[in-house]
Amino acid sequence: MGSNLISVSWGDHLEFGLGDGALSSADAVDRAVGRWQDELGGGAVLWRERRSARWYARTFQAPGVSARRPSISKELDFDEHAVIVESAHRRGMKAFVYVTVFDEGWPLDLGWGGGYETWQSHYVIRNPGHQIVDREGSAYLHGVLCFGYPEVRRYKLGVIRRLLAEYDWDGVFICTRSQSRPAPHADWFGFNEPVVEEFRARHGVDIRHQDFDLETWRRLRGEGFTQFLREVQADLRPKGQALLVGIPRASYIGPPIGNMHLDWPLWVREEIVDGLIIDQVAARCPSTWIWMWPSTEQGYGYVENEQPPLDKDLAGRWAAVAEGGRELYLARQWHDFDREENDRLSGLPGVGGLVFSSFRYDNPDVVRWDVWAM
Repeated sequence: MGSNLISVSWGDHLEFGLGDGALSSADAVDRAVGRWQDELGGGAVLWRERRSARWYARTFQAPGVSARRPSISKELDFDEHAVIVESAHRRGMKAFVYVTVFDEGWPLDLGWGGGYETWQSHYVIRNPGHQIVDREGSAYLHGVLCFGYPEVRRYKLGVIRRLLAEYDWDGVFICTRSQSRPAPHADWFGFNEPVVEEFRARHGVDIRHQDFDLETWRRLRGEGFTQFLREVQADLRPKGQALLVGIPRASYIGPPIGNMHLDWPLWVREEIVDGLIIDQVAARCPSTWIWMWPSTEQGYGYVENEQPPLDKDLAGRWAAVAEGGRELYLARQWHDFDREENDRLSGLPGVGGLVFSSFRYDNPDVVRWDVWAM
């Protein structure tokens, strides 16, 4: 692609945006696409879909709580997916459906706002044991699935297939960010049966009851997710659709999920991904910059808490992405918009483009207020 990507969280626009910045009409969406192309150098839109929310259950502890978000719940009179795809393609841009894979929600007692409102996917309600589990097998990291289960991979691949089948999307963007509350320690969760059995088969060790090599386990945990990406790419390639994946600027997924290894060099070598978006931040909303959880609840024990300086890191390990013929994009949603700095970063070797938050660009007044109805 070789140009900037515009990350659009449509739900944030609807809930917090003003005027055209709310994207609440087909004309407003179309005007925004033109603005993103002309002013941000947008070559593609990453549209965070809301349709899979229909497959989630919401729970309320107090009467009338569901009325807090009327702009989200009301019926709009246009097909947002048809509009965004047509509008992007008419301008020579690409349109990717944006899907999260580690964000299945949490029970009411862990909900935002003091535990009076929450949501969970029906899949997790029916299959709570498919969330990553602690060593005792009794506690889960709610909302975070273990991709070692074939059933989990089939479920998420089914979601992607259903979304892509509706319209002429150019591909899918898989985001690995999670809003779930972090574990007390980065190696607390990840002892699901597929991981336990595979570790025993390879190394003759029962990781639930015996000492084991942590790094070997961390890498094994990541293999299930790599297999999922393989299966997604196998589905996309015959249709000429691309796979973009967003990760931290790290080789481990980090908070809130833990030290699960991300074998992105393998994804590049095997051409599993068509592009990587790096420097994603899980702890902070990219639209509102609300902290998802207090810094005191992040936990400890993360192996990549300290990152090298950005320029050095891009010239070092991340140079392998472009060298492998894949696109490398740098997430800038968590930085103030600085055109001079953006131009400098775009010109660095190996950087195919930057990723901007449409919400923050389209709603400068709301961003300055820094007051959110959460």
